[in-house]
Amino acid sequence: QPHRLRSRTRSTTNYAGISRINRVQDSGSRPLTDYTRIFGADHPDTHLARANLAGTYRHLGRHHDALLLEEQVLAARIRLLGDDHPETHRARANLAATYNDLSRHNDALPLAEQVLAARVRLLGDDHPHTARARAILATTHRFLGPPDPLT
Repeated sequence: QPHRLRSRTRSTTNYAGISRINRVQDSGSRPLTDYTRIFGADHPDTHLARANLAGTYRHLGRHHDALLLEEQVLAARIRLLGDDHPETHRARANLAATYNDLSRHNDALPLAEQVLAARVRLLGDDHPHTARARAILATTHRFLGPPDPLT
């Protein structure tokens, strides 16, 4: 049965990618509900389903729905994996991007700075994930203005 749930989760993500919006809206939360019922709220696959659904919502422009899930994902990953785990940094980066989508740039800034610092330290300057973190921070600064050089 877990393979069916993973397949359904991938299908939902694929439908979002090819803009079959009605199908996604009908089936998007079903894998998360199934994972939660079968494996429990703290199972790694349940957290992955929650993160995937948040990404689908974000892709569809449902940023408030994505935000609620991304906040849950980040809190769970900090609690279960620790503050410096790569998946925790990914959740933090996704949340920062969603804050930017919602024009909550002051909320995005500390997350984006933390993600960039961690990715430079862990992955180096030239890694693609570091580049994405740099882009999220640049987007945040574009709306807030450049950092004050005196602080």
